[in-house]
Amino acid sequence: MSEAENNAPQQEAPYFPVQVHAQYLKDLSFESPNVPESLKRATSSPEIEMDMNLDAQKIEDDKLEHLYEVTMRVNVSAKREDQTLFIVEVIYATLLSFEEKLAANIINPILFIEIPRVMFPFARQAVANASQLGGFPPLMLNMIDFKRMYIQQHGHDPDNPDAENTHTHGSGSSH
Repeated sequence: MSEAENNAPQQEAPYFPVQVHAQYLKDLSFESPNVPESLKRATSSPEIEMDMNLDAQKIEDDKLEHLYEVTMRVNVSAKREDQTLFIVEVIYATLLSFEEKLAANIINPILFIEIPRVMFPFARQAVANASQLGGFPPLMLNMIDFKRMYIQQHGHDPDNPDAENTHTHGSGSSH
């Protein structure tokens, strides 16, 4: 490292008005209704279907005025030739608070874009672990574009300053 790099001014991290208090698995369900038949070597890849829903709820708390729980529900099914190989349901959540009261047009993108971006790798890992523990290869879900999901659900781009957003709670779905 050069002396100029050592003397470079330290930059502060950008301010983000959110404190994450906990991330947790609320529910995990794995079903493999056709085992052991479904574990036999197959000549074709399974068909994977995924559904995702997001929800955010304000939580009443005596100490934290702006407390929310964001819940991510991921349902995955794997089928081959009309035979269900497995079904996985993961409900993963994050408990967070805002340092101050913010407008809905600021809160909603954080609850439905930024927080799900943090949560998804953990929910994805839970799906992979469950499928592997069920005797199948670990299923690695594709990444999700939460901003696009938000735009589809709310009808506007949160980066557009002219956008209005009157919803505080909601859900999204991706297939």
